Amino acid sequence: MSGKIKIAFLDYSPHYAGAERAMVAILSHLNGNQFEPSIVAPYPCTHHARYREAGSKIFYLNKCIKWWMGRIRWKNPWRGSDFLMRTISGIQLMLFCKRHHIKIIHVNLLRPDSLMWILPAHLAGIKVIGHFRSLPESWIPGKRVQQCCDAIICVSKIVNKHLLQAYRHKHSYVIYDAVNIQKDNTLSKNTAKIKLGFAPNRIIIASIAALFPNKGHDNAIRAFADISKCYPNTDLYIAGGGNPSELERLQMIAAEYPQLSNRVFFSGEQIPDISVVYQAADVVLSLTKEGEAFGLVPLESSLFLTPSIAPNKGAIVEFAKDEYNAFLVETTSVEEITKKLRKILDYPKYANNVSKRLRETVLSQFTPETHARKIEKIYNSVLS
Repeated sequence: MSGKIKIAFLDYSPHYAGAERAMVAILSHLNGNQFEPSIVAPYPCTHHARYREAGSKIFYLNKCIKWWMGRIRWKNPWRGSDFLMRTISGIQLMLFCKRHHIKIIHVNLLRPDSLMWILPAHLAGIKVIGHFRSLPESWIPGKRVQQCCDAIICVSKIVNKHLLQAYRHKHSYVIYDAVNIQKDNTLSKNTAKIKLGFAPNRIIIASIAALFPNKGHDNAIRAFADISKCYPNTDLYIAGGGNPSELERLQMIAAEYPQLSNRVFFSGEQIPDISVVYQAADVVLSLTKEGEAFGLVPLESSLFLTPSIAPNKGAIVEFAKDEYNAFLVETTSVEEITKKLRKILDYPKYANNVSKRLRETVLSQFTPETHARKIEKIYNSVLS
């Protein structure tokens, strides 16, 4: 038996987004001499192929989606079936950990409905670390969920504040996510634009987020409509997937503006290599309406010196200041978004300097190596 500490990262997400990228950063930079991490998922998903870069094994509690998996399996599941799914999966997870001598379960996305996923393992004496990554209050895990966790990692101070309103957990820690964009194959801006299907002479405004109503793509379209006549060589690229009904809604909003015909484009799915979008874009939009619990998009885009517009609330205000190292707006105000877009497009050198200062913040505070060392301290703490 290996002398390393075995850790199972529980991933029950149906898609690959910021939380999953953050998990890969942890897996890729843990001390391999001390820890042996692996990923455990309830069943295979297509996005799991993107975990290969982490170099960790992935295990499945089930070979495929089962009949008892509630809304995952059925469009109209019977009442209580989701609770049954979580209960069975939690027992499977506990048995898996016992069989493979797992010491710690790291729940990558702690949620209010995580209880039955982790309760069996908690009762069996397996250490549980929850990673709380959400800002909306409806996503705050309650007292019973928190009591099953030996430690809880929060991705920002505001998230930690929300967590402690539900239950004052004695071992909650604030650890900002790492920014882990690979730049080995850096493209020129023109090459990146061509790779996405745009002409090199087009100015690309990219709105990057999963397709959900709260992500603000609708206001990105409305702001783009406001500036489109003044900047005729601009295109809007909405990069994100995950919700066909939201895609249809956004397409209908774009169709309300005749001047936007053939100037608003949708990836329709998540981008395999998001760095291509950052390199192709002249401006990046991250317009989540209630702010982000952490928000990787502005930080990642700064690594490529691509200016971005982000919410003036949420975690980013903990380390960024408007027009010093970020462009912050009230994301429900189309007028504010439009004004910032005009400033960035009219004064590209000024916008570039703002991006440089944010990049300096990222490189000094949010490296994967620093992140992993902080996580390791928590692992050693709960085991001792």
